[in-house]
Amino acid sequence: MASEFEQIDSHVSALRARREFVSIAVYKIVGEYAERIAAAGKTCGQCARVHILSGNIGAVTRTGEPHVCGDVRSDPAYKSCFEGIRAETVMPVKSTAGKLVGVVDVEAEGDIDAAEIASFANMLAPLLATENEV
Repeated sequence: MASEFEQIDSHVSALRARREFVSIAVYKIVGEYAERIAAAGKTCGQCARVHILSGNIGAVTRTGEPHVCGDVRSDPAYKSCFEGIRAETVMPVKSTAGKLVGVVDVEAEGDIDAAEIASFANMLAPLLATENEV
């Protein structure tokens, strides 16, 4: 049986293969940080561990609300890591009890279907939540 992290990594890779996102990453909330636990596509070192006061990942971590941006050039909170990115969606991952346990960050050269990413985040929730968070 694959571990939770192996399952998450497999789901992330499959989603990127279907949609050809430039980058998709899953972060687990650990104290005041969102720590990347799985990624597919491009990654950067500055985004391996993100403080909750930093950028869109931090904003979603603080508020628990999705961030959807169709044009990152007009988003002052967007932290650029890659050339050619046009859209970013950061989606909260919440346990069945409603506790924020992670975020999914997707960056693309084209449009991102926020409903698809929300569904993906919901599917990951049981894999990210610990027993006392469910």
